[in-house]
Parts: sequence; C-alpha cells; structure tokens
Amino acid sequence: MIIAVAGLPGVGKTTWIRQQLAIANRSVQYFSLGSDPVPIDTNCIAAEFPAVKILQEGEEFQLSDLVAAESTTYIELGFH
Repeated sequence: MIIAVAGLPGVGKTTWIRQQLAIANRSVQYFSLGSDPVPIDTNCIAAEFPAVKILQEGEEFQLSDLVAAESTTYIELGFH
C-alpha cells in the first residue's frame, strides 16, 4: 500500500504520518520528495522510528518492490 500525503507547509503532514507510524503493525517505509538539502522531517522520523525504512531521493525505483512486500509506504509531498 502506498499512501501519499500532500499539503502546504505546517498543515500537519509529518505529524499525521508520525501518528500512523506509531500504530503501524507491518513493515513501513517513508519517502519525502524534495526534502533535500536539509531533510529535517526525514531525520526526525528516522530517529523516532528506527524500524522504518527511509527512502532517499534516487531510490524511487524501490517503491514497486515494496508494494509487493505487503508493506505500507508513506510518501510526503511537500509544497513545490
């Protein structure tokens, strides 16, 4: 399952994703498009949820493999 979360800065995208990660009962991945060069949200999620696989820019090709693995991937789409 892939869940894309989009919205303006400050509307709660990362907060909602963090709430979902806290109750996840399956393998979970997180991918934030356009978070470079300072991936604050990505770093915070990695520190708070060490079991979550963090995808970096350039690893998008892994999404199809992850969907087949019965996991959930949260994609955070920032305001661009």
